[in-house]
Amino acid sequence: MCLHVSHSYSRPRKGKGYKVFIRYRNNKNPYSEIYPGYPYIPGEWETANSVKVRDGSFHLYGSGFHIFTKLEDAKNWRDSESREIREVEYEQAYTFGQQSRRGYHCVVAQRMKVGKIVVRAKQPYRNK
Repeated sequence: MCLHVSHSYSRPRKGKGYKVFIRYRNNKNPYSEIYPGYPYIPGEWETANSVKVRDGSFHLYGSGFHIFTKLEDAKNWRDSESREIREVEYEQAYTFGQQSRRGYHCVVAQRMKVGKIVVRAKQPYRNK
């Protein structure tokens, strides 16, 4: 999940936003949509393993958790009824930009805490 267009903040930001997760049946924890084998524990802070990646215009930025700043953008990004959207807190966001050419606004943060469900998965995936 790379940004289409990226910009840097002059100093790190923190705030709240929305993230899309995979929901498996018979499992209470949300899973990453990119790394489906990795569960997140709601209420605990997670730290990203950051590497340099390129956006759609070939500008470098530090990878991390992509968090939508608007609920509507997270809803539009969600491509499956097996996905849920959760509110998240974030810290150490150094980058912001557009997720895809459709212009969904998001930040890229180094730290994230998963919160409450705001859009439930209608048909969770079967467990592996």
